[in-house]
Amino acid sequence: MFGYCDAQWQSVISPAMPPRSIVDPLAGGYRRIPVIQIGADIFCDTKLIANELATAYNKPELAFETCGKDVAEYSNYIDTAVFMAAVQTATPLKAIATVFKLFSPLYAIKFIKDRTAVRKTSSVKPLGRKPALKLIADHYADMESKLAENDFLFANSPSIADFSAYHNLWFKNLSNGGKPLEGQQKVNAWFNRMSKFGHGQRTGATKKNAFESAKNQTPRDIPENLLTTENIGLKVEIKPSDYAKDSVVGVLVGENQSCWILARETTEFGTLHVHFPRQGFEIRLL
Repeated sequence: MFGYCDAQWQSVISPAMPPRSIVDPLAGGYRRIPVIQIGADIFCDTKLIANELATAYNKPELAFETCGKDVAEYSNYIDTAVFMAAVQTATPLKAIATVFKLFSPLYAIKFIKDRTAVRKTSSVKPLGRKPALKLIADHYADMESKLAENDFLFANSPSIADFSAYHNLWFKNLSNGGKPLEGQQKVNAWFNRMSKFGHGQRTGATKKNAFESAKNQTPRDIPENLLTTENIGLKVEIKPSDYAKDSVVGVLVGENQSCWILARETTEFGTLHVHFPRQGFEIRLL
C-alpha cells in the first residue's frame, strides 16, 4: 500500500514477537504488528492504517468506508476466513524451515512456542486441514475468475481487496519456497503486478526517533463526530476478539461506528492516543 501511494515513510524494525521494547511503550500492550505512529497517535490494525493512507494520499479505494460494499466484504472475508485457512494449511516442515532460515535457532524455537501459545488462546475455531485446503483452492479459483476481465480483482486499478489478497499469497509463497500457483496463470500475473508497487520511499529509523516523535508532539484533535457517545471519558479495556488478545487500558476519548480512540497517560511521552477499529476488537468498561 505504501508503494501504491508512493508514500514517504520511516520504518522502525521491531522483534517478530513480544516483548517489543519499541512498540510496547507506545501501544500499551497491543501485541500485533504492524502499527503506524504519527507523532503521539498510534494506529493499530491494517484497517486503520489503510484508512490513514487513503486520507493522506487521496486513495479512497484503500479505505473500508469508501471502497464499496462488495470490495469491503471481500477484503474482510480474506482477512478472516482465508487468512486463518492460509495459516492452517502452511506446509509444517517448510514453514518451520522458513522460520529457522529467518531467525537464529534459539529465537526460532521461542517464536514457534509463542505462536503456538497464541493459537491455543484463539477464539477462531480451526476448520480442519481438508476443509481449509478446499477454502483456499476455492479462493484462488475465484480470484482467477475475477481476473479474467480486469487487471485487478474488482477493476483495472487496485483496491483494498487486492492488498488483502496479496498478503495471503505472499504468506503462502513464503512458506512454500516461493513456488507459483499451479494452473492459476492470471493470479500469478496479478501477484507480479502487485509486487511491482514496491514499498514506497522508505527510510530507516530508530527507537530513539520513534520515542522523540511521541514525546515532542501532542495527539491530533479528535473530530466532533467521535465525541458524542455516552462512553466518552470512561476507563476501558480494548483487545482483539479473535487471537493475540492482549489488551490496552486507557480512557475512551473517541468513538463512532468504525473505530475507538483510547488515551493513555504515560510518564515518558505524556498523552498518547491509541486508535483501534471496531471490527475484530472488543471493548470492556472498567
